[in-house]
Formats: sequence, structure tokens, C-alpha cells
Amino acid sequence: MGRIGKQLDLCELQRLAETNTTRQLAEHYKVSLRWMQFYLNKNGIRAMIKREYPNGTGRPVEYHMPDLELLQQLAKDHSIVEISEKLKLPYQLLYRYMKLHKISAVKKRRSRLVMPSKAELIKLYKDHTLEEVADLYAVGSTTMRKWIHIYDISKAKLLEEVKKAG
Repeated sequence: MGRIGKQLDLCELQRLAETNTTRQLAEHYKVSLRWMQFYLNKNGIRAMIKREYPNGTGRPVEYHMPDLELLQQLAKDHSIVEISEKLKLPYQLLYRYMKLHKISAVKKRRSRLVMPSKAELIKLYKDHTLEEVADLYAVGSTTMRKWIHIYDISKAKLLEEVKKAG
């Protein structure tokens, strides 16, 4: 092979691939990493994979999962991210574990607000300001304006109706 410094022996390469990474094989044969990856894939040879683990020991980290009861209790009040931070577990690992045991955590976002009926809004909006009505429903004034706009309610129309009735 013209691209390599040393002649490639397929049997020797398979033997070396059991104990060396692709990078080490490329250095041994004095070829580029990309070329070695191509050659290994072409011949169906899998090189050893060396992984760096977060604990720095070269071995996988062992995590101990909490009791299901504790997890269910935490899931009532917290999101998966919050639980993973409290238990010092990776988020994805905890998510898969909870999914496996059919435990669902609190969603991060608030549930959608239910818009009150038109009659209810008219009744309150007659006697109160927009901000006061918004506070009663625990929403912002912008949300309350949107609701009032959807129902096509205006303060002027309401005041005219009150004058006519009165």
C-alpha cells in the first residue's frame, strides 16, 4: 500500500485492534487517523474504544437509583431537572428510569390558563379596572387585554349599557 509507512498485514492489524484504539493504530502504521478509520471500516475490523469517564478513573461511573417511593414523592412537586440536581444524577439517566417506572414529574411550564366566560368578564369589568380583574384571575394585564379583545368587550360600551339601563 502506497499511503502507509509500514506494510499492512491484515492478521496483525486485527490482533492489534483488540488492544489499541484507532488513533494508536494510525500512529503505529504512520498514517492519518481518517485513513485508518476508513481502512478498518472497509475490512470490518473494530478497534478498541477508549472512553473518558467523568470520574477520571477510566471505568464507568456507577449510579445508585433512589427508592421509587422517594422518586414519586419528589415528582409531585419538582421537574425532572430539579430532581436530577437534588439527587446528583444525570438528567437523561433519571428521565429513562422514571419513564421505565411510569413516573411523571411536574412540567416545567405552567399549565395553560382557562379563559373565563364572557358574562363573567363583563360582570367584573363593569365595576373594576383591567388591572384589578387581571389580579383576580392571577394573570398579567396583557393577558387580560387579550381576553377582553377576544370577547370584543369595551369599557365604553359597558358604560353606555349601564346608562341606558339606569
